[in-house]
Order: sequence, then structure tokens, then C-alpha cells
Amino acid sequence: MPKPPVSIKVTTADTELQFAVAKQSSTQALFDQVITTTGIREVWYFGLQFTDKYETPAWINLQNRLDQHKLKGELAVQKFSFKFKYFPENVADEVIQDITLKLLYLQVKDDILNEVIYCPAEKAVLMASYQVQSKFIDYDPEAHPTGYLANEKLLCKTVVDQHKLSMEEWEEKISSFHKQHRGVSRDEAMLEYLKIAQDLEMFGINYFSVYNIKGTEVLLGVDALGINVYEKNNKLAPKISFPWSEIKKISHSGKKLKVRLNDKGSNPFEGETLEKNQAVKIYELCSGNHTMYMQRRTADTLEIQQMKEQKRESERHKAMNREILLREIKAREEIQKSQQETLVKYKELQAEMETYKNDLDEARRTIVDLERQLRELQEARDELETQKDELRDLMTKLEADRDMELEEREKLEEEIRAKQEEIERVKTDVEEKDEETKKLQEEMADARRQLEETTQSMSQKMEAASEATAVAIEQNEAEAAAEAVEVNGVDHETSSEAESEHAPEVENEHVHEAEPEAEQPAVDQDREMDVKKEDLLKELRATLEEEKEEDMLTVEDKQYKQLVGQGRDKFKTLRDIRSGNTKRRLDIFENM
Repeated sequence: MPKPPVSIKVTTADTELQFAVAKQSSTQALFDQVITTTGIREVWYFGLQFTDKYETPAWINLQNRLDQHKLKGELAVQKFSFKFKYFPENVADEVIQDITLKLLYLQVKDDILNEVIYCPAEKAVLMASYQVQSKFIDYDPEAHPTGYLANEKLLCKTVVDQHKLSMEEWEEKISSFHKQHRGVSRDEAMLEYLKIAQDLEMFGINYFSVYNIKGTEVLLGVDALGINVYEKNNKLAPKISFPWSEIKKISHSGKKLKVRLNDKGSNPFEGETLEKNQAVKIYELCSGNHTMYMQRRTADTLEIQQMKEQKRESERHKAMNREILLREIKAREEIQKSQQETLVKYKELQAEMETYKNDLDEARRTIVDLERQLRELQEARDELETQKDELRDLMTKLEADRDMELEEREKLEEEIRAKQEEIERVKTDVEEKDEETKKLQEEMADARRQLEETTQSMSQKMEAASEATAVAIEQNEAEAAAEAVEVNGVDHETSSEAESEHAPEVENEHVHEAEPEAEQPAVDQDREMDVKKEDLLKELRATLEEEKEEDMLTVEDKQYKQLVGQGRDKFKTLRDIRSGNTKRRLDIFENM
């Protein structure tokens, strides 16, 4: 009777997969199922990790059956993690598929946030800003108000606890960098994150405890660049290092691990582990990393060439779409700027219109006052003429009545004098009103002239505003039409990697012993840190140092601070400890 299939749960960085396989089935078949389901083509980076019966992480050997692995207990469901087993030397140059980049980003991000990989505060903040960009894309003040990062896990607990900063202040710092990433796509943000991460001292390194000939426990670090040896309590600064280009052969026997070097006059590098299975794990990782190292320095296979060409084509499409998007963003910003300028001009025009209205009202009041004074002047003149007529009548009467009585004559003369005085008073009043009228007429002339000038100025501004608005509308319509033509001319198909059929997978030959040919030595990449980014990080580090709680520093913080004080980074350290001959480095290891 056939045995029932085993339930398998495979966890990737972004999903969980369920399979049912026979217990005697090959692990290669299980691995192939995962690869087919995820659509991964860069299979050489990945492996299936599990927890063995010793409660330690182990990797599936694809040449063995499932039941040949020392799985943890007789569980109803066997759990595996689909993870990067081998890491690239330079992410930007080596990773081809977007899905590969995404899985690497998620795995490294989790390791940093869970403090598996040490990351100093200043780099953590900058990397967090790229993490935010990869999720939210461009910063938008309306869509991203204060508190939009409150529910995001962006920094590890130790970094947060070590600084006298509130979560709002952390958000402000991260958000300030997020604002600078405008136009960076999700994939580009993940790549920028990994560019910083790959320069961390612990990136992509597997650490194992080994013992030298004196019985001293040290840490052996295996990664894409070679084998490093660390003091037991310091994973950041290796004491010696052997790049893969210097390594000829790797072997293990029981608990012992032996690394033969290309230097013919040197002894092999030998270390011992406490458990036999530990030596096997070290050997397998060393063999795999050495094979990967050599493959990077040989001509690409036809499959990889096709994948890289597909990537270049995809990047051309993305660049074209990004250029169109950036133009659209720029056009939108220019429209918004034009709208703001028009609004400002409109408000200025409103203020000037209000002033014009006030001036107009003042001119009207002046006209009313002038008309009133003209009426009063005319009335005064009419009264003056009436008084003069009355005076002439009295003078005529006086001349006509020469023979009238003295008393009557004196009375008439008195009336004449009074009338003359009244005439003089009225005349004086008329002259004053006439003077006021002339003054008011001058003011009226000035007001009319000012009113004409204001009216002319307002007309010109209104014409200019109308012309500017018409031009802006015409430009926007032209740009919209041009963008529509360009968008219609661009092929918006998704990545050719996702839609094309998977090419046949390359068979990976398992190498038990790595023996590179001496005639074809490989050359290591001498990668330098990004100077511009380093300057930014120095400035950020200085700012955060002011807020740091010194009594909260961890051992790793102190070790990193020492490296920074010595002006050393990951690659400067490797160059220094790889200098000198092989014998000197072996002596250092044996005397640790």
C-alpha cells in the first residue's frame, strides 16, 4: 500500500505555497515546483531552508530525496522557506528579474528590521525612505498627511530606543528623504535600498563557529566575496580574509574543514567544528559560493544572455514610460504654478479694482460737491444782481426826489448805505465761493485725469490677463495633445519576462570540490562606496549622534563607531586584511 503524500508548506518572502509530495520524491522536484509557481528564472540564487532535528537552520540538498534529510520530528506539515542561499556581489549588475529583486529586497529588509543584519541609524533612516518610496511612490502632501507612516515598520527597535526622538520626529526625518525621491519607481526604490544594504558589513554572510589549532573559538563568515575569519564577539570587522580567487579546493572530513589555497608554498586553512553536520553546512555553502564566484567571471550562457536582453528591453520601455510620466508631472506642476500665478494676479487685480472703485466713488463725491457749490455760487450771483438792481432803484429814486424832505432823504441814504454794505458782503461771499469753485474744479480735473489713467491701466491689465490665460490654455491643450500622441505610440505591454514563456532551466551540476584552473585566475571587484551618498550619511550621522542615548549603545554600535573613527568601511577593511602573503594570514588565524 503506497504511503500517503507529505504536506509541504513553502514560505517565500511575500506568500505561502502548499504542496503534497511523496516522501521518497526528490527535493529537486519540490524545488522545481516552487520555481514554476513563483516564475523565478534566476534559480541559482535560491534554496529551500528548513529547521533540522538539531534545531538549527539547514538547506535542502537537491541531490537527495526528501526522506534523506534530517527534518524536525514527524510533523503533519513540513515547513520550508524559499530564500536566497547565495547573494550577488553587486545587485545592480547581477540581478536580472524584477521578481528576484523584490524577493531579495523583502528578505534583506526583514533581516535588517529583525536585527539579523546590523544597520547603523543613519543608513536605517535613508533605507527607510526608499522602503516608503517603494510602497507609496512619490510624496503627495494631500495623500500623505502627518502620521501617514505611523503604522509602518521602518526602523528596528534598537535604533528607535537608542535615540531621544518621538515617532513623529522619526517620521519627519524619513519623510524629508521620501520627498527627494520623486520620480523613482518601486523597482528603482528597492534597488537603491539594496545598494545601501549590500555595503553593510553583515550583508549576505553566513556565520559559523569553528576552532583553530589552539582550540580558540572564532567565527567563519562565508559570502559571495570569500571566507572571512572574525573574533568570536565581532561580526563586523574580520581579522583575515581569503577571497575566492585565492582558494583552490574545499573539502571536509568529519568535523574538520580544509581549504587549500592557490599559493603553492602555503599550508591549507584548517578549522574544526563541534558537530559533523556543521562542517557539511560550511562545505556546501563554500562550494556553492565558490562556484557562483567563478560563473560570474565566465561568459554568460545563452539563457542568461536572453534574460539580460529582455531586461534591457524592459528597461527601455520603463525609461520611455518614466520619461513620459515625468513630463506629465512637470506639465502638471507648471499648470499648477500657472494657476497659482493667475490666482495671485487675480487677487492683485481685485485689490486694484477695489482701489479703482474707491477712487471712482471719491470722484463722484467731488462732482456732487462741485455741483452743489456751483449752485450756491449761482444763487449768490443772482442775489448780488438783485441787490444791485435794488440799489439802482434807490439811487434812481433819490435822484428823482430832490425836493423830498430832509428826514426822508436821510432815511433813503441810510437804506442806500445798508444796501451797499449788503452788496459788498454778497460780493465778498461770491468771490470766496468763486475761489472755492476754481479750487474744486482743479481737484475735479485731477480726479478725472487720475480716473482716466486708472481706467486705462485696468484695461491694459485686463487685456494682458486675458491674453495670458488664452496662451496658457492653448499651451496646455497642445501639451495634452502631444502627450496623447506619445502615449498612444508607446507599447505599454508588461515586462517581457512576465509574459514570455520560461526558457528551459539550466541544469546546475553539483560540485563536490571546487577546483578553479590556475591558468584562469578570477579578478575581484574593487567596489567603492558612493561618495555622494556617504557625505549625506555623514551629515545624517552627525545629526542623529546629538539625539543618541550613549548608555543604550550595543556591542555592535561600539564596534561600528570604532570602524567609522578609523575611516574604514566594508571594502577598505577587506583590502587591508587581504594584503600580505597567505602565510602571514594563516599565522594570524592559528594564533587567535
